[in-house]
Amino acid sequence: MDKSNNIELIIRGKTFLAHNTLLSVPYPQTLSFEATNFCNLACSHCGHSQFPGFSKGHFDMKYFHKVEHLLGTQIKGLALSNFGEPFMSKTWQDLLSKSLSLKSTQISFITNGLLLDRHIEEVLDPRISLAISVDGASEETYGFFRDKNNFSKLTANLTLLKEAKSAEGISFPPVTFLFTVSRINSDDLPRIIDMAATFGVAVIIVQFQIFYNRERFTRESLFFAKDAYDRDIASARRRAAALGITLIHPDSFNGQTVVPKETLANWLSLNTEGNVVCASLSAVCHIKYNGIIEACCAPDHNIMGSLDFDSFEDIWNGPQYRDLRLNLDRGIWPDRCRSCSLIQVIDVNDARAHFTELSSPGVEKKPAPQSYRITEVERIYQEALSFMNNDPEGAIRSLDRMPFTDDSLYELRNLEACLRGLRGDLHAMRAGFTKCFTIAPKDPIVRDNYTTLSALCLG
Repeated sequence: MDKSNNIELIIRGKTFLAHNTLLSVPYPQTLSFEATNFCNLACSHCGHSQFPGFSKGHFDMKYFHKVEHLLGTQIKGLALSNFGEPFMSKTWQDLLSKSLSLKSTQISFITNGLLLDRHIEEVLDPRISLAISVDGASEETYGFFRDKNNFSKLTANLTLLKEAKSAEGISFPPVTFLFTVSRINSDDLPRIIDMAATFGVAVIIVQFQIFYNRERFTRESLFFAKDAYDRDIASARRRAAALGITLIHPDSFNGQTVVPKETLANWLSLNTEGNVVCASLSAVCHIKYNGIIEACCAPDHNIMGSLDFDSFEDIWNGPQYRDLRLNLDRGIWPDRCRSCSLIQVIDVNDARAHFTELSSPGVEKKPAPQSYRITEVERIYQEALSFMNNDPEGAIRSLDRMPFTDDSLYELRNLEACLRGLRGDLHAMRAGFTKCFTIAPKDPIVRDNYTTLSALCLG
């Protein structure tokens, strides 16, 4: 947080700070619109075919219009897929054309590539990038996960795309291969490099297969064949280096083959205190086909609200997101995050990187309206700030009119503490700053005030 624009107060000769807004969290880098959660495949390794029943539908464009004022200005990245095949969406043409009509946007989506031949012309745009799930470099391995007859269809479509780009003399859209690796296809890793080179694919992202069935986990997971993965990923890295292809992958189990962490900016990492940091909270926000907003790509795990009830601003800065951010900042993982499979980018030897227990079938989580609208709270907060220097009592009266309390609104508590100090009540100020520090110890203003208070008290 940049403290230069915040409010300074001199109390007992010491400088304390108040936040200038409650809406300081930067907007996500990318908004992900779920074009549809229907799929034309039922891949044996995909959660889509194994999760308990969930509601399905096609993206309703009214939700696009509710966030359109932020796109291309506050939010530059648009992802047009999540838990399904985007080319199956009944609103795909509207969603893509509307996204392309906005200036300064970058558009991406994930596809299995089997319907790509119907959409070649529309994806030949410099603002588009696409990722294609492959998972096999031969008919045999591809066929283990999907219908093997589709492998020739995929390669034919990749050929069409390559030829279309060549005919136009263009290098876009860039294509990334996604490769989910298990004992079934681990030895295909070097061959997928050659396949990528054939079709002009410059990047391959490898991820361990996540199992939802314990018997298959034992039989197919590389968690029980670590030497095979270590051997195959090392071979693939050598091949990728020779062909100039970027290979992003989990580390080897023995730790000798390590992926550069800077390539994993949108995944998990460890901070200097050893706590897990989830960059997806700032990188991506997911809007499902029905307007439900989720904090991550795991379906129904981190529901933050719904555009049917609240504005995007009120959800992004609201109590659900606040609670999640503050907990993760303190190193507290909510139950819904404990089974996150992306732990594999930190520790491949953690079983969570390979196996996830599914929730009970028939339980569908429902969003609820925000318990308060942060934009309304912001209005009262700004009123209090306007009184602060000349009329601290007026500022306190403004805050007293707040119709609710929420510990996650630590900026309010910080301001109250400053006002109590201006009024000469150092005991209340000390209690307020101490409370803020327990809620948001990493907030720079809270931390500085707490430190300054200690110096003041010691003095």
